[in-house]
Amino acid sequence: MNLKIKSALALCIAFFGINLSVNAQFTAGNLVILQAGDGTSALANTGNAIVLKEYSTIGNPTFSVAISTSINPLLISGSASSEGGLSLSPNGKYLVFGGYAQSLPNAVALAGSASSVISRGVGIVNATGSYSRIATSNTFYSTNNIRSATSDGNDNYWGAGANDGTDYFGIVSTATNVQNVNTNTRNTTIFSNKLLFSTGSGTMGVYQVSTGLPVTSAQTTSVVIATLGTGVGSASPYAYFFNSAQTICYISDDRTIANGGGIQKWVFSSSTWSLAYTLSTASTFGTRGVVADFSGPNPMVYATTTEASANRLIAISDIGASSTASTIATSITNTLFRGLAFSPYCTAPQATSIINNAPICANQSLTLDINPTGTAPFTYSWTGAGSFNSTTIKNPTVTNASTGNYSVTVTNGCGSITSGISLTINPLPTITINSATTCVGGSATLIAGGANTYTWNTTSNSATIIVMPSSSTNYTVDATSAQGCASSATTAVVITSAPSISVNSATICSGNSATLNASGVSTYTWSTGSNSISIIPSPSVTTSYTIAGNLSGCPVTATTIATVSVNATPTVVLSPITGPLCVNSNTISLSGTPSGGIYSGPGVTGSIFNPATSGAGTFTISYSYTNTSNCSGVDNKTVTVSLCTGINEISKTNFISVYPNPVKNELKINVNINSLQYKLEIYSPDGKLVHSETSLEPTISLETGNYNAGLYIISVSTADTQSFMKFIKE
Repeated sequence: MNLKIKSALALCIAFFGINLSVNAQFTAGNLVILQAGDGTSALANTGNAIVLKEYSTIGNPTFSVAISTSINPLLISGSASSEGGLSLSPNGKYLVFGGYAQSLPNAVALAGSASSVISRGVGIVNATGSYSRIATSNTFYSTNNIRSATSDGNDNYWGAGANDGTDYFGIVSTATNVQNVNTNTRNTTIFSNKLLFSTGSGTMGVYQVSTGLPVTSAQTTSVVIATLGTGVGSASPYAYFFNSAQTICYISDDRTIANGGGIQKWVFSSSTWSLAYTLSTASTFGTRGVVADFSGPNPMVYATTTEASANRLIAISDIGASSTASTIATSITNTLFRGLAFSPYCTAPQATSIINNAPICANQSLTLDINPTGTAPFTYSWTGAGSFNSTTIKNPTVTNASTGNYSVTVTNGCGSITSGISLTINPLPTITINSATTCVGGSATLIAGGANTYTWNTTSNSATIIVMPSSSTNYTVDATSAQGCASSATTAVVITSAPSISVNSATICSGNSATLNASGVSTYTWSTGSNSISIIPSPSVTTSYTIAGNLSGCPVTATTIATVSVNATPTVVLSPITGPLCVNSNTISLSGTPSGGIYSGPGVTGSIFNPATSGAGTFTISYSYTNTSNCSGVDNKTVTVSLCTGINEISKTNFISVYPNPVKNELKINVNINSLQYKLEIYSPDGKLVHSETSLEPTISLETGNYNAGLYIISVSTADTQSFMKFIKE
């Protein structure tokens, strides 16, 4: 291939980001160098292309990525040897570096330009070689170098440079200057969740920014390893690399070997970092990039040297201060090796099916697990039926689990995958069981339900058991559903004393009935044949009744007797009252047997009947007698009392008429005696004169509203005649 073809091909690689290599992507465990320049043009402060070149650990080229110089470009200054730091995110997802967001060709010096004219940016490349300019700033590192960048692999990005200190580029939070206590920063990386940087100003060495991975301003810094006094002249630390225990750290120093440069090995012991020795580079030059592999019996250390041209990638097996370096790769014309990192290795998770112990019963714990493939570490986010969720572990245990869908999202630095499964949680059987009461010697039937199989603490395996305890006892049944889920229930059989019947007795008068009420048992049998709790007998003489009864489940029959005592009703006689009687007759003495009874009725006072008091009418006179058993007898007689006025016939005459008859409130009396003067008299039912007047009027209206009810007599008389008429007052 001639030179022109080679140049054209190189330009295409640089312009379009084409990857031409043995492999199709980066390989875990290999080494990646950030190379300034693509070999087509001289290195200059106006900018050169960035190429990420991968080598095996023995120096074989395997893969490369040319960063675009036109579409979302990032350039590096070919003359600024402090630039070009390279880091690998802790999760292995990205190679991270800083640069200038400017395309080629460019006419001005990059580092001296204002960031408002040429923005500073952060680029990332993943394991497949895919490049992104992830963030830019038009304020950071203005008129000076951006030297390196780092990331946590989860969209947080930090940069280091000459005059700002440590800047946060985003993307999760707002971009800001994190710290400017140390403004002259060089390489920045993340180790063990600590944001670190190196500096060649002030107290030279490796520093930590505050705690964790801060994304807000005004943070403090603290020295981790101070490299002052470790050689001739001022120390000049660049890249650094810790083992996982952070007890060993290799630091690149770009001074010459004679002046203390090279690869310094620092050891942490007794709470202090101290320099163990400095590894030689097989030349007089120091180093700027460094990584180490601690997996073997001796650490393998790799570094980029500081020659102004044809600088090298070296490898050292650290067996001590006398260890020797071997060159495994050398930069070509118009290129220089700058930063160094291990290859990105992040592979997105691939999830197998969820491991579980379902179906289970509701009282058991559901165990979940998943074994994803891909690049660790992973995070796990579980969700499931009910309110279950877990975001802390890969194998949660679920108590009180419910039937439904369960899923887990597995995430690493390269992506995430979700796996789901539908699980069945079988309910526990709901056991129904009756209780019972019996007496000593009696039996009780217990019936369980709600399950498929049953085992009683009596060893019976039937749903129904019959027990005969001698004292109150609890019985437990263990039951299992068709799905194999088990629960238990307990019931009691209560032993009561032998049954006892309570029943009342009664005393009645002959001819009456008594109510006998029994209680205390469940079933009743009377000597009358009734099975009711009550009977109502009507004996004519004193009689005893037997009642027998039982309690449910109790073989003992209780009996008792109720007696209905019958008292005789006395024979009472009231002597007849002879008549006829007139309202003006003498009083009459009443006589009844047995003596000592009570007389009652109209006109009766004590044992005397007074016709004048009763008035005219027909009345009932009673005589009642109670003996000592409260049984009573009574005899009634009827008596008629007349007015005895000498009138034999009281009837309607041809000259007297009344209406209405019967009357309520007003009576009309018509008198037809040819305008003769007459006398009108009215007599009450008891013979008393209640109205009298003399009149010539043929019609008289009489108010009767205040008259007592009964039969009234009207008398109309003149000088030579007298007539009568009767009316009824309602």
